[in-house]
Amino acid sequence: MKPFIDVMENIDFITTMGAGCHAHPGGTQKGATALVQSCEAFIKGIDIHEYAKDHEELGQAIEFFEKKENKDLRHAARRESN
Repeated sequence: MKPFIDVMENIDFITTMGAGCHAHPGGTQKGATALVQSCEAFIKGIDIHEYAKDHEELGQAIEFFEKKENKDLRHAARRESN
């Protein structure tokens, strides 16, 4: 989210984060909590990975989505090499 906020130059916007919320491994409620925690980290100027150490929902989301992103990148690289 940080790159988007940097482009917007503020946090006064609405965004839809369906998959980011509903695909959380702990369910929708924990996904929503993780999104709030990510915004808190940004506003406080704390690295999201550091903030996640004390915020379970955010930590779970980072672990899940970074694993998925890495898997998607590996899959794309395999497709390109064939």
